[in-house]
Amino acid sequence: MTLKTIAKCTEIYKKSASPAFQNIQIGDKVLFSCEIKPSGRNKNTYATYIHCENMRTGEKSYLSFNQIQRVLDNFEFEEMKYL
Repeated sequence: MTLKTIAKCTEIYKKSASPAFQNIQIGDKVLFSCEIKPSGRNKNTYATYIHCENMRTGEKSYLSFNQIQRVLDNFEFEEMKYL
């Protein structure tokens, strides 16, 4: 199972080097998705990654929950309905 949402960029505070966000423009839509599955093996824990895709450019990034917050702090997004 995959969790998905689409968000529209409404404000850019600072540029980002992350591929899905480096050429983002106001009004661009970004698809965020994350598979629901175990992370890690043998009782070790590994990061879970969020797939981010700029729907205008097709550029993609895979960011952990720790990394994505630093990237999202550079922008303002409005969550859209996803069916």
